[in-house]
Amino acid sequence: MLIGKELMKFQIDCGASCNVIPVNLLSPETRLESTKTVLVMYNKTRLHPLGKCKVKVRNPRNQKQYRLEFEVVNEDCRLPLLGKKASEAMKLIKVQYENILAIDSIVTEVKSAHGGLHMQQIQKEYSDVFTGDGCLEGEYKIEIDERVEPVKLPKRRVPVAMMTPLKLELQDLQRREIITPVEKSTDWISSLVTVQKPNGKPRICIDPRPLNKALKRSHFPLPTIDDILPDLSRAKVFTVCDVKHGFWHVKLEESSYLTTFATPFGRFRWLKMPMGISPAPEIFQRMLNQALEGLPGIYIIADDVLITGEDDTQEMAFKDHDDTLRQFLSKCREKNIKLNAEKFRLRQQEVPYIGHLLTADGLKIDPEKIRAVRDMPRPTDVKGVQRLMGMVNDLSKFYKHLSDDCEIVRQLTHKENMWEWTGMHEEAFSRLKDNIAKTPVLKYYDPQEDLTLQCDASALTQKGKPYSSQEFQRFSRPWEFEHKTSSPGYPQSNGKAESAVKTAKRLMLKAKAAGQEPYLAMLDHRNTPTQGLTTSPAQGLLSRRTRTLLPTWDSLLQPEVKQTTQEQIDRQEKQATYYNRTAKDMDMLKQGDRVRVQPYEPHTIWRTATVVEPVDTGPTRCSWRMEVF
Repeated sequence: MLIGKELMKFQIDCGASCNVIPVNLLSPETRLESTKTVLVMYNKTRLHPLGKCKVKVRNPRNQKQYRLEFEVVNEDCRLPLLGKKASEAMKLIKVQYENILAIDSIVTEVKSAHGGLHMQQIQKEYSDVFTGDGCLEGEYKIEIDERVEPVKLPKRRVPVAMMTPLKLELQDLQRREIITPVEKSTDWISSLVTVQKPNGKPRICIDPRPLNKALKRSHFPLPTIDDILPDLSRAKVFTVCDVKHGFWHVKLEESSYLTTFATPFGRFRWLKMPMGISPAPEIFQRMLNQALEGLPGIYIIADDVLITGEDDTQEMAFKDHDDTLRQFLSKCREKNIKLNAEKFRLRQQEVPYIGHLLTADGLKIDPEKIRAVRDMPRPTDVKGVQRLMGMVNDLSKFYKHLSDDCEIVRQLTHKENMWEWTGMHEEAFSRLKDNIAKTPVLKYYDPQEDLTLQCDASALTQKGKPYSSQEFQRFSRPWEFEHKTSSPGYPQSNGKAESAVKTAKRLMLKAKAAGQEPYLAMLDHRNTPTQGLTTSPAQGLLSRRTRTLLPTWDSLLQPEVKQTTQEQIDRQEKQATYYNRTAKDMDMLKQGDRVRVQPYEPHTIWRTATVVEPVDTGPTRCSWRMEVF
């Protein structure tokens, strides 16, 4: 194998569960990460690696490049080892799993570090859960909109080299009762799509895009990672498993003729739910949830099942996990659910799940996402910037002020800006990649703990009864925001908000009096140019006009960014000129000065008062406390 430009000899070890490389074969720039793995030799001796790293390896025979994770050991190891999984993925060896029922007892069993369940024991005790094809209870009837005209797509040509593997795969699926030949005429025919698997066999799919336009969906809510995170506050041990051929667990009834597809060897229909049809994710999620309902510590997102162990101590958490795992495997056996042994991640304290890394301490970014961003080349066009923004936006919960750091680079995607990558953009790009590698660990939300709410609050409020009361002042102290009041007679601080409320009330009253729909009045107001500006509120918010009941040219509805900053400045200057034409500077008040004030209530009588002390401590001292006689 080639590492860089140097050709090295590797030893293939089918019995090794990981890859091993001596430290002297790595380049000095290679960074080692900490690892908790302990290597167990054939003679039961144990070896603690120096760390782990990922290395790019190229096969000089087929020029294919792979990125493998190695456990790094000292220089006593002469040859690097390729384990079973890497050897299979690189197609150096092939294991016929379909011919293996169970692992023989003479095979050396590796005991778990915590004395609990281990993978070989599980595969031996629950061998039937990992073999064959599963099938959930009940059948699914595909519902279709009869108003949509059926589509019969012609069969696609298949390369000659793929004909024999395709025929064998079709025969195998037919033997396993996944598909069956169709001999009668059908209204719908989809095209065949074949994708080559890592093991070289073809994966059979269909192109149901025309069919999806007619299918009715159940709209079952699909869970997300954020839905389950609050329940993981006490979890310390994790296992992730994958439902093997998840959609094929759902059996179709007579409506399966809608899934008919054409091949060079005739037409077939799916007896089990195929991949690609629009209702498939929702139907599979619902039926799998029903099958595993009632199991504690089990979380399901798509075909990925998370099993957790919870307790205050690590030992009891492992025990709770093993009990939950046994209940889950027993339920899978009872409900005929099949699992993928190759994707089983057992009893781990850190496990990747749905694009995140779940740990006992909290939520982390998946290291593969960090690596993808750090290894991403510098964007060379707008599409490259959009790809970068799409990748980093998924990490927003971990990255404080992500929007601010991305703003400089994001400006290159604006149509009015010319593409030019400068040193300023390069600095922002480098800073973005560096900060992503320093993201924190997010603690799981625990409803039992005290909650601290952080939000933006206005520093100024109108001095009315609700805000000048002692109750509101007491309310501001525990929530730690500064409370300042503005003049109730001249509420410039919130004038825009008051103006908007008055306008909305006035529109609703007029619409009610005219017997018309108030929402239409709101929409008309949104399209009306603002006084003093050449644009409407809709153009300011959406950068385009919106449709009204009046006929409008399509050219006027095209998006266009309007710059109104100078218009606003001119209007404000004009307002300030008229407002201040009779104003003069007020003398600075001092403690003990006698003044005349007009209290808010009754708001008509001027009374004599004495200045007691300033409320503001700033240089302007706009607010004073008075003693009224």
